[in-house]
Amino acid sequence: MKLKMMLVAATLVLLPCGLRAEVGAQDLLNAVDKMTPDEAQLFYQKMESKFWKPLPEGFFTRMSVSVAAEGSGIAKVNPDGLSKTGGELDMKRASGGDITILWNVIDPKLRLGVELGSLLASDSKLEDGNYARMELQSGLGALVVNYQLVKRTHWYLFTQATAGVGGARLETLDTPKGQASTIRSYDASFTWAQLQAGAAWRPNPVLTLFLSGGYRFAERVDLKEGGDAHHGQLDLSGASGRLGVAFNF
Repeated sequence: MKLKMMLVAATLVLLPCGLRAEVGAQDLLNAVDKMTPDEAQLFYQKMESKFWKPLPEGFFTRMSVSVAAEGSGIAKVNPDGLSKTGGELDMKRASGGDITILWNVIDPKLRLGVELGSLLASDSKLEDGNYARMELQSGLGALVVNYQLVKRTHWYLFTQATAGVGGARLETLDTPKGQASTIRSYDASFTWAQLQAGAAWRPNPVLTLFLSGGYRFAERVDLKEGGDAHHGQLDLSGASGRLGVAFNF
């Protein structure tokens, strides 16, 4: 196979040099037709690499940066002191995004890195002139382990494990009918971990599109108001899904 690839490569080099009388385009096409699927794939990768010039080998050449949008479930958001006159609030879904930086280490299929993300959620209800609303903002930071289970030329299947810490701020607005509004703020910090599996499509050596799904396991913690705990509970555990794009260096 290597000999045949060398001959094809030599043909590509000689054609622009005025030797078309000795090696014609049809000779090149015939050589490609006789290749096995594996040889053709290697030839295609070699040709494709000519159009993408990577950075010199070093720290950044093993790095990829991805940006993803995320949707997830929420197990529990239950602050104390929120009037029920506006109806029961049920915050069950959050949306957000993250940026992840990964580096190839040891095994070409194994990547380690860091992730920074955020989640936003809100819920409100108006009932018989009573109004209640909750808004949640959460920041997440974590270490990431990514492993490519099955890898092909333009696609691969992967699994990803993430573990880190997070912080959240919850604000509530309570307006009973005919009364003044009450605004309260709560804070919480927690640990969390997430397991996901997904598929990625790589149309060229630089760009990768991916889709993944899994579950986030978050610590159930007390909400704090003014530094005092025991003002309700927060649990951001839930099923999650991500859709994103990665740039490979």
